[in-house]
Amino acid sequence: MQTLLTPAVLRPRDAAAYLGIGYSTLWRWAQCNPKFPRPCKLADRVTVWKKSELDAFLEQRASAIEGGHHA
Repeated sequence: MQTLLTPAVLRPRDAAAYLGIGYSTLWRWAQCNPKFPRPCKLADRVTVWKKSELDAFLEQRASAIEGGHHA
């Protein structure tokens, strides 16, 4: 039996796919949306997002939409 582990962090392309947005949109949100989670630099060419923070962002957006306040 194979166990699939969910990663704690996502690279940019994986984070964009997880959110259902484009790669350039991910970076635009990171720069322009103060409510969007900040990326973490692990090295010069390695940037990740914490999956838990992306989940919280999605939850916040879903709550805002359900409440009639578009975020």
